Amino acid sequence: MTLDETIGMSRKDGFPTEVEKSPWEVLFHHSRDGIVILDKGGGVYEANRQFASMLGYSLDELRQLQIWDWDHKFQKHELECMLRDIGEDGHHFETRHLRKDGTVIDVELSNVTTTINGQKLIFCLCRDITPYPSRRAILRSSPSQTREPCPKRCGSNSSPSSLPAANRSSKHGQT
Repeated sequence: MTLDETIGMSRKDGFPTEVEKSPWEVLFHHSRDGIVILDKGGGVYEANRQFASMLGYSLDELRQLQIWDWDHKFQKHELECMLRDIGEDGHHFETRHLRKDGTVIDVELSNVTTTINGQKLIFCLCRDITPYPSRRAILRSSPSQTREPCPKRCGSNSSPSSLPAANRSSKHGQT
C-alpha cells in the first residue's frame, strides 16, 4: 500500500479522510525536506522525491534499499536496535547519509513511529544540514547565544500585546 492509498483511509485508522487528502499529499510530496517512511525491518515503505534526490536515487531504486544502505554513521545492528526501540515519542538526532555517488551528507533526522493496519511504520523527516555546521559553530560562539529567549527578555507577559507598539504592528503586517 502506498502513502497515497494510506492517506485516503478513514480517521479511525489514524489518518485523514479523503476530504483532507490534499493537504497531506502536499506536505509529503512537496516538502523541502526529505521524507522516508520505513517498515519495522528498515525497508523503504514510501519516500518523497526530495529524499530520493538527497541521496541521488530514483524513487524506484530507493524502494529497494534498507536504512543501512545509506546511513553512514551507525552500524546495521545499531540501526536494527533503533528501529525496534523507537516509540511514539520519536527521536531527534544528527546522522550521516551515504549518497549513491559515494559522497556523504550530514542530516538532521526527526522520526516517530505509528502502527497502521497492524504494521509498524517509522516516519522520518530528513534535512540536509551539510552546509550548516560551520554556521552553527559561529552561532554557538556568538555572545547573542548567551541571552535569554525572547519571551523572557520581553518581560513576564510574553503575549504580542506586551511587545512595543512598533514591533507589534510590524509583526502582524500592520502599519
